[in-house]
Amino acid sequence: MSRALLSAFGGLLLGFTLWFLVGMAAALILERMPGGQREGMGAMTGMFFIGPFGGVAGLAAGFWMVWRLTADASRTGTVTMGLFGFLGLIVITAAIIMMPKGAPGIEYPKGMRGEVQVEVKKLPPGVAAQSVGFEMRAGGEFDEVGANFKAARIEGAESVVPGVFPIHHLSGYRIFAVMEGEKQLDVLSIDLPESPKEPTEWTSWTRMDKGVEMRWRVAVVKK
Repeated sequence: MSRALLSAFGGLLLGFTLWFLVGMAAALILERMPGGQREGMGAMTGMFFIGPFGGVAGLAAGFWMVWRLTADASRTGTVTMGLFGFLGLIVITAAIIMMPKGAPGIEYPKGMRGEVQVEVKKLPPGVAAQSVGFEMRAGGEFDEVGANFKAARIEGAESVVPGVFPIHHLSGYRIFAVMEGEKQLDVLSIDLPESPKEPTEWTSWTRMDKGVEMRWRVAVVKK
């Protein structure tokens, strides 16, 4: 491999690495800011708008470092082996990151199962409980359930509509959305336990972006 190609290869490897690291760091920061969890905006901004700055810097730095190292031709073989070793590390790390996360292996007492229970109130005027659905989103995946309108109740002057998400890969930051068919009525980011094995208390009622209020808890119930 020529010196120029080897330098370009090194630049691409470091550029990709810094793009990912800078993008992930920015996404983690932005997701914790107000509105950062809405529709994954924080993650998208971090990875695709801030991350490229790290990528460009890494591309230039990687090319320059390899070019300098290979100025002595005797180092070419060592540098080449090092770069391919770095590539292997990137592939292994990416495979680990892409492995399914969450809690598919949680063991509950015999005859019991875990679920995330949600309740909403203050639906927009004219929206019937039987037309409402809920979604839990993270990245490109989501879980969708219908509201349990048969279990809806009245508290004071408000209708409270419940829904239940089975626990499998639900964990960490999630986007909770209230839907009417394909129309999104309201949305809010919530932080589910990383290992939702133990039941939790109901959260306080929280106002979503457009005025609907919701609360949630982890419950362990009979199958």
